[in-house]
Amino acid sequence: MHGGDGILVQKAKNKKGVWSKIRIGNEVIEQRERDLVSIRDCLAKFKRAHVYVMTGRKERKIENPAFGNVDDFLNQKKEIAIEMPTVDITDGLKQIQDTKKRQEVLLDLIGNHLDQITTIANEIGTSLDDQVRMLDSMDKDVEKYTNQVNGLNTSLDKTISAIGGGTKLIMFGCVLIVIIAVVGIMYLVISSMVTSK
Repeated sequence: MHGGDGILVQKAKNKKGVWSKIRIGNEVIEQRERDLVSIRDCLAKFKRAHVYVMTGRKERKIENPAFGNVDDFLNQKKEIAIEMPTVDITDGLKQIQDTKKRQEVLLDLIGNHLDQITTIANEIGTSLDDQVRMLDSMDKDVEKYTNQVNGLNTSLDKTISAIGGGTKLIMFGCVLIVIIAVVGIMYLVISSMVTSK
C-alpha cells in the first residue's frame, strides 16, 4: 500500500466514525439495501458481458459443482476452463492506473469539500448556540419586566380600591379640574386688576 492509500484509508475511517454517529431512518436503510442489490446485479451482468466479449462464449453457471475425487475435479476444471486469447494488457493496466490516480484526486477533492462543509456546520452550530444564549437572556429579561408590570398593576389596583374605586377616582379628577379652572380664573382676574391700575 502506498503512503497515499494509508492516508485515504485513515480519512475514510474518520469519516465513517462521523457518519456512524448520525441516525439514519429505516427508509434510507431499505433504499440502500435495494441499491446494493441493484449494483450486485449490474456487476454480474457486466461480468457475463465481459466473458462473452473476451471469449465469444456465454458464461455458464455452475451452482454446486460436485467433485468425487481429484480426477473429477480436473475433468470439471477442463470443462469450465475458457481459453483466453493472448492479449497485451499493459495498455489496460496503464488505463487502470490513470483511472486510479484520477479517482484519488477526486477523492481528495471530495475530502476537502467535506472538511469545508464540516467547518461550516461547526460555525453554524456555534452561531446557533450563541443565539440560544441570547434568546434565553431575553426571555429572562422579558419575564423580569412582566413581573414588574404585574406588580405595578397590582399596586395600582390596590390604590384605586383604597381611594374608593374607579368612580371616586373620576370624581376626584373632575373636582381637581374645577379647582384648577377656578384658580386660573382668579389669576386672570387678579392680573387684569393689577395691569389696569
